[in-house]
Amino acid sequence: MAVLHTWGQSLEHHPHVHCVVTGGGIAPDGQNWVPCRDGFFLPVRVMSALFRGKFLHHLKRAFARSLLTLTGSLEAIATRSDFNSYLRPLYEMPWVVYANSPW
Repeated sequence: MAVLHTWGQSLEHHPHVHCVVTGGGIAPDGQNWVPCRDGFFLPVRVMSALFRGKFLHHLKRAFARSLLTLTGSLEAIATRSDFNSYLRPLYEMPWVVYANSPW
């Protein structure tokens, strides 16, 4: 389950996502549950890099499939080259992931 928030507590523009994930997953055999290791599911740095990569990949794919509507100030990045140039620095910057361990 995921919720997109576009504002922070101080009502300033602060897009972020809250996600609830399971403390484990279905085994490759599709029959058994594999709980996460003691302490946590994934290291936060790994989760941050994975989330960033997956998010940006799917954002680019949505753009390529014309599933995004860029209006207003975003019209400036409505071409493929401008959109990709806009995203390029986002691959390098650290994304903050805050995670609580499962109970």
